[in-house]
Amino acid sequence: IDHHPTNTYFAEINHVIPKASATCEIVYELIKGLEIELNNDIALCLYTGILTDTGGFKYSNTTSLTHLVVSELVNYEIDIPAVTYRIFDAISEGKLKLIGKAIDSIELFENGKLALITVTKKMIEESGALEEESEGVINYARNIIGVEVAALFKEKSELETKVSLRSKSYANVAEVAFRHKGGGHKNAAGCTINANPDEAKKIIFNDLVLAVKNYSN
Repeated sequence: IDHHPTNTYFAEINHVIPKASATCEIVYELIKGLEIELNNDIALCLYTGILTDTGGFKYSNTTSLTHLVVSELVNYEIDIPAVTYRIFDAISEGKLKLIGKAIDSIELFENGKLALITVTKKMIEESGALEEESEGVINYARNIIGVEVAALFKEKSELETKVSLRSKSYANVAEVAFRHKGGGHKNAAGCTINANPDEAKKIIFNDLVLAVKNYSN
């Protein structure tokens, strides 16, 4: 079950709807089709999945159907302020320090339209953050005024770097990720490159520049 347009339909049974705002939106429709009764736990999980996949309903994948689905889910016992705080606002001291180190690593290219940001294992260790707390760090590069494409290079090991890609409007970062055996959406995608962060930047850099320059996408 997926909503990524780059899905290769690798499973024996595939249910892929690229126009859906979230995988949980698809799951909701399946639940309805199977006439499974919703409850508080199911509603909470579905709401959380849709909330995260749409970036708090602010990404372009949010549709009128998304809001119709959520309008039913919120009738159940969901503490919306608590869920929203834990997903988007709550931050540990370690993550705050990691964000500071990551911001210091930002590099701008193409007249400020391309931003690269790095998270190394050493940065995570020195900040005292958990590895998963690097989630969302890319937004500090993406949100810079004038930036169209942001790329986060997260060191997984000496020869493995996870690359997260984001774009604001026209750039298709899914195509970039697909060229490097990854995938995702037009405005949010990712891949893994078998190299350290510095080498990974060199490997993918020209594709990122092309994405920034290619207005036809």
